[in-house]
Amino acid sequence: MPLLGFLADTSMLEINYFLLFYLLIPISIFALHSKKRKIEYFFGQILLRLKERGTYFKKAKSTYTSKVLLKKEILSLNFKISYILIGIPFYISWPLIILALIIFQDYRATIIGMSALFNGLYTLYLSIIVDPILSKLGNYKNIISIVYDDLVYLKLISSIISFFLFFIITILIISLN
Repeated sequence: MPLLGFLADTSMLEINYFLLFYLLIPISIFALHSKKRKIEYFFGQILLRLKERGTYFKKAKSTYTSKVLLKKEILSLNFKISYILIGIPFYISWPLIILALIIFQDYRATIIGMSALFNGLYTLYLSIIVDPILSKLGNYKNIISIVYDDLVYLKLISSIISFFLFFIITILIISLN
């Protein structure tokens, strides 16, 4: 983001290339989602080393294992829809802000101030709605990994939807110029 901000400030960022930068968000989330077991094993092994040996660097006596349970529907449909919908403005806010910085260079402070609104709404939603649910579900070790899998998948959906919305907005802006 700092690089994109610098390119926007120096008018070196073209809108077409910006779409390619923005596409990295869903690609990154998809990569994390597809390698979730390897990532879980990596961090599980580190925590196991710390638990058994008191350090990250000495090899643990045992190996980290994870139980893969059958997929259960734990989160309600209303929760999933609201999680996707609140993620869309969060994922689209910075690209829109940088796009606005390119177009309306005289209003930089106002445009940057908009980020607080989007980030604030997302943070409130996470604090008021998501965190209490996760803390209750955290007591059940068998299902918490399923819940986190669902949350990463929902973030992937939000980022893809926001990418397409941003793509449409960008095409509209280009066609108006």
